[in-house]
Amino acid sequence: MPRMPSTSALVIATLAACGGRGDSARPETATGGAGSAGATDCKMLTATDVKAVTGADVRPIPRLSAVGAGGTCINFGTAEGKAYLGLSRLMSKTQYDLAVKAVPADVYPTRQPLPGAGDEAILFTGPGHIRYVVARQGDVGVEMFPLSSASSVTDEQLAQLVKRALAAGR
Repeated sequence: MPRMPSTSALVIATLAACGGRGDSARPETATGGAGSAGATDCKMLTATDVKAVTGADVRPIPRLSAVGAGGTCINFGTAEGKAYLGLSRLMSKTQYDLAVKAVPADVYPTRQPLPGAGDEAILFTGPGHIRYVVARQGDVGVEMFPLSSASSVTDEQLAQLVKRALAAGR
């Protein structure tokens, strides 16, 4: 009888097929429901902020308009239309705690503090340099995820982007 691949192997294979990331790697539990700010309501991060920190020319793109553009607050894309960075807003410490618990350990097996990014900030990493940040400052929090077109963004730059988003969200 042939051996069936594990769920982890299937998720990783799906991620690889989607350019390294996609909504299948993003936990939806904490921010995907009612009450999430839409891209037009959310001013936590701007294309100017992203360019100032990373040097990348990006523009806001609609949610789900490109593979991986699953942020409920705002998503940024490249001139070529590829998703670059997604951001979801968290409205309480409880949402932050739920978001941390929702990150699948089999997809993001490494978790470490992300210094300088808020009262609490965790950087989750996985195979193929996939990264996901959950952070909060007081009751305001974010989930931020760089996509394959943002693979050159450093962890320090992620921390700077998170810090800007949290400051704007208060």
